[in-house]
Amino acid sequence: MPNRLSCRMSRVFVVLVLAVLGIACGPSMGMDASPDAPGVDSGPTGDGSDAPITTDGGGDVATDAPATSCNMVAVEDLAALGTFMGDTTRYTGNNMMAMDSTTIGLQPRPASPACPFLSTRQRVFRYTQRTAGALRLSTSNPGTTRGFDTVIVVADGSRACTSTTRSIACEDDDPLYGGDDRRVSTTLTTPVRAAGTTVFIGLGAFVGSTGRRLPAGEQGTFELTVQELTPQPAGMPCDTRGINSICAADATCVGNTTRFSTSGTCRANGSAPGARCATGDVCTTGLTCDTTEMPARCYSVVADGMPCERFANGARRCNPTSTCVSLVRGAVIGVCRANGSVTGASCDAMGACVAGLVCVPNPMGGTGTCLSSVGAGGACNSFDSRCPTGQSCRTSSYSGNAGTCTPDGTASRTACAMAGMCSGAMLTCQGAAPNQLCLGSGTAGQACNQDVACGTNTTCRLGQGAGGAGGIFDVYQGSCMTDGAEFGQCRVTGAACDAGLTCSNAADPANGVCRRDLMAGAACQYSFQTCGTGLECAHTAGMGPLVGTCVADGTAPGANCRGTGSPCDAGMTCSRLYTNPSAGEGVCQLAATTTCDPRYSTDRCPMGQTCRPSSLDTGTCAPTTNEVEPNDAVGGAPITAPVAVLGTLDAYDVDCVTVNVAAMGRLFARVSTPAGFCGGDIAPRTIRWRIDVYDPAGRIIGGDAASSGFFCPRIDGSDPAMRFPWAASLAAGAYSVCVHNTDATGRTFSTAAQYVLTVSTM
Repeated sequence: MPNRLSCRMSRVFVVLVLAVLGIACGPSMGMDASPDAPGVDSGPTGDGSDAPITTDGGGDVATDAPATSCNMVAVEDLAALGTFMGDTTRYTGNNMMAMDSTTIGLQPRPASPACPFLSTRQRVFRYTQRTAGALRLSTSNPGTTRGFDTVIVVADGSRACTSTTRSIACEDDDPLYGGDDRRVSTTLTTPVRAAGTTVFIGLGAFVGSTGRRLPAGEQGTFELTVQELTPQPAGMPCDTRGINSICAADATCVGNTTRFSTSGTCRANGSAPGARCATGDVCTTGLTCDTTEMPARCYSVVADGMPCERFANGARRCNPTSTCVSLVRGAVIGVCRANGSVTGASCDAMGACVAGLVCVPNPMGGTGTCLSSVGAGGACNSFDSRCPTGQSCRTSSYSGNAGTCTPDGTASRTACAMAGMCSGAMLTCQGAAPNQLCLGSGTAGQACNQDVACGTNTTCRLGQGAGGAGGIFDVYQGSCMTDGAEFGQCRVTGAACDAGLTCSNAADPANGVCRRDLMAGAACQYSFQTCGTGLECAHTAGMGPLVGTCVADGTAPGANCRGTGSPCDAGMTCSRLYTNPSAGEGVCQLAATTTCDPRYSTDRCPMGQTCRPSSLDTGTCAPTTNEVEPNDAVGGAPITAPVAVLGTLDAYDVDCVTVNVAAMGRLFARVSTPAGFCGGDIAPRTIRWRIDVYDPAGRIIGGDAASSGFFCPRIDGSDPAMRFPWAASLAAGAYSVCVHNTDATGRTFSTAAQYVLTVSTM
């Protein structure tokens, strides 16, 4: 089961309790680690420098004659090889006979921040544009071998292919896809160029910038398309990523909801917030040109009380004495509020806030943030309030935000008292200053969780053993496993694992698990990859949550699909979404009718329906309801639960569903793809979604990022291990469940795959 994901806790389970609004917290299990501010331009993909391609070639040789070779690789005429229809040239070929080298052909420049990779087994093509515009190049086509991890590099064809050949664009993935819709094939779009312009196209296999290659995927068949995109005039729809469409030179694609939305409209330069400045760094009246950006862009300054964008280079910004404030985690749109005046605003020029608020310094430096001030022993919220000096906001569980101000050092998950002391029984001060917490210390075989960390030479293996009996993907509880022993972390010195065990990550033992390769038919620990080569640990129906059986791919529900031939045995279908499969992609599923399996996804609901879970293990096949934008506000009109809402998250989007909960009621919510996945075998890149719950007053009470099957987010007020106590015994009222994409931080702004957000009340 080579691609299943497993969680591993750090040796010392220490979490920075303060996780608030404008105060950035580092990535930690179950907490929001996505930034508020994107820091890159959303224009066409490229290395951003027009720098020379790295080659072994000679000097700068300009030429009018067509190049016949490119650093030991023959240059082929794409027009002669491919077929042209409409605006697209299409060619299907392979790199089976190409040379295995990362210095031949076209290579991205060394340490390129936009293209930190190399290419091997490369073929090089010459292409001349028929019309003025941009070129959209892609191998995300049915004829491309699914496991072939392609790379495309485009260079200026007006020079010979030498060390001074100029880079135009490069890409190793397809930014149009996310999660289990993402492919290892490639799509990129070049800048606009004149008709008759010639480019070199290097198409090969991905090699990491460190030189270490993927174990497979370096050879295969590719279907390359080169589409000529005509620049669109002002007023026409466009793609802000510059992948599917482009605007004319005198216009900019501006996002329809925020500057960084993926769908937009071409706006004349200088005429609208988010558009490039006109010639001479000029913007229309009421707008300002930000010349610190490349390229310079126009923005507007909005008054207090008006909507704004919550990042420094947004199109609609507050004045310097105000802050764009939102109390919704992950939200981009906020409202301008005077500094120091409300929770979530920056402190004023004197470092102060109005009565009832306290100025909390930003650990990353800069202006502090105003949070609600809570008295000793009072009710607190780790997201938007601060306890008095000497007390910590101790929440009811790691997944919750609401808690009680508790004296430092007296209970687990409180900050260590002065001099790194803990007065609570069986507690020790763990972690590095200034983020030290009082935690219990577990030994080998003992349970570990949010309150107990493992000691020396042991690692907390989440979802395993005594602490993980509630679920195989338990990101909150586990057992302390001895390093080198079965299910323990691989040792970094000496023998990585005890006799009879192998390390799952020999290249990086610190991130590997010691495991025993079992024979077909043997019982296995479902989430810990204990089966031998070619076998899969598939959950055994009727057995415990961790128990599976080693089976061959394609032979049992929950097993990986085969990469060749029939993907699954008779009576089952494969969950994969791709035309050209590879081994390990997707799982075999039975046909479901009314009930379904939300944890292991061993069955599939009928066409047009999804598995709507009401608990970790129980679900019902039900139709979905399409989302209706705008739906990013907490406290919207309630809809009837149970419900399954089908939607798509645009870049930096938040989608919310509001439901009524009866007094002493419980809440269950989960987000996944329509097929029931978020990561693992069917996802080359794990989707990073998070769901949060807001009470009737609009305050966040808790959330989750990966506690369900296939690391999907889950909220479960009926969880027997009480991982979500804040979702049980609720007061009557309208509660909002919001989902946002925490994986919008790459070179390009990705749109996550379609999601289904299911919400049930009990």
